[in-house]
Amino acid sequence: MRPLLRIDRAEGPGETVLVLGGEIDLSSAHLLAEAIDAAIDAGARRVVVDFSAVTFVNSTGLGVMVGATKRLRAMGGDLVARAFRGMPAAALAITGLEEFLTIER
Repeated sequence: MRPLLRIDRAEGPGETVLVLGGEIDLSSAHLLAEAIDAAIDAGARRVVVDFSAVTFVNSTGLGVMVGATKRLRAMGGDLVARAFRGMPAAALAITGLEEFLTIER
């Protein structure tokens, strides 16, 4: 069975870019959390999460992003959501998180 969420990782100075594909829900959100935690533990203070190939995200996925954003900001960094549009953007607008998260369109 094919995983619902694919994550490719690219490194830069002080930054990690996570390129996602698929769906982020209760069964896959832990994969995103683990990838973000690994980037932070490796020294990244800016984590860019590219949602251009994400087709769905629910509240569990949004919760992972909020937790990671709080953790990074406490360390002087940030989580950046890139290409967060379509179904994910609708979920973001409904929750009001578009004011909290850093969105790079």
